[in-house]
Order: sequence, then structure tokens, then C-alpha cells
Amino acid sequence: FSDEMTLDEAAITEGGKIHLMVKKSDNNPALAASAGVSKVATNSLPHVDFFAQLETFLNKHLTNDQTVQVVSEFRKNCLLMMDSMNFDDIERLASSNFTEF
Repeated sequence: FSDEMTLDEAAITEGGKIHLMVKKSDNNPALAASAGVSKVATNSLPHVDFFAQLETFLNKHLTNDQTVQVVSEFRKNCLLMMDSMNFDDIERLASSNFTEF
């Protein structure tokens, strides 16, 4: 479907599901402006690299090679899971306080 199509033109009916994808673009001022808003909102929170923390924790219990392998595999699985999630999945995960998927 085209970005310029209306819901009627795309034959989207009431109760139908749509999947929204946002394509990052440096050439799109609307996206750049909204990205600035989210940056301001998130700057108040400290940046935490989850995978670095996971690696630090695992290094206490595993060899360095094992840690690298586990973190790499976990990162790959996380990316695959996120790539396959739709809005309902994201909503369910967030409402479960990230304990269920």
C-alpha cells in the first residue's frame, strides 16, 4: 500500500487490523521533530546498556568465551522476537510488565 492512500482506498474496513511501520529518514522533518521530543523525554533517564550489564553478570558465572556466546545468542533471539512482534504482542508484553510473551 502507498503512504498516500486513505483507509477507504486501501479497502480497510471497521474491525480490520493494520500494521504500522515507521521508516526512519533524515530527510523527513516530521520524524526528526518527533524524534527530538522522545530524546528529551528519555534524556532524564540514565542510559543503561542491557547487554553490557548481562555480560558483566554472566562473567561472574561463566568463562569469557561462554559469556560472549550466550550474550550473542540472546541478542539474536531478542532481535528475532522483536522483529516478529505486532502491536498486540507489544501491548501484551508491556501490560505484563515484561514478564510474559
